Amino acid sequence: MGKINLTALRVRKTALNQFASGKISKLPQWVDVVGEIPPSETLIRNPPPQHQLVRQRMKTVAGSSKPQIVFEVQEKRQKSKKPSRLFQPLELKYEEDELRQDFFRDHPWELARPRVLLESTGKDHENYDWSRIKQPGKRLDGER
Repeated sequence: MGKINLTALRVRKTALNQFASGKISKLPQWVDVVGEIPPSETLIRNPPPQHQLVRQRMKTVAGSSKPQIVFEVQEKRQKSKKPSRLFQPLELKYEEDELRQDFFRDHPWELARPRVLLESTGKDHENYDWSRIKQPGKRLDGER
């Protein structure tokens, strides 16, 4: 494979040259098909289009009692990407992620709470008096 160029654009030409020089005795069956339908000449992947950031808000306009939907369009800066990063997928950004980040920045102890509340029987109301906060004998969980 060192001397033969196997790139998509020159495979047919290489096969024809090898047949003309006598290196191969008959032409491969695909030579005519590749001649009629050549491979694409652009071997470079175009960078994906950059879309605008559109935010949808409900705002109450002065003099009106009903809120209206307002769309805010924010232009994105065009950053040049390194060629090694060109073929990676675009990063998805959701408004909910930004709200979640603001919430946990304001309330850091919410991250320390357990994410899954698990009841063994589902009948905790029978064993504990929920009219008061402290429950003697109950293990520490997300409700304490």
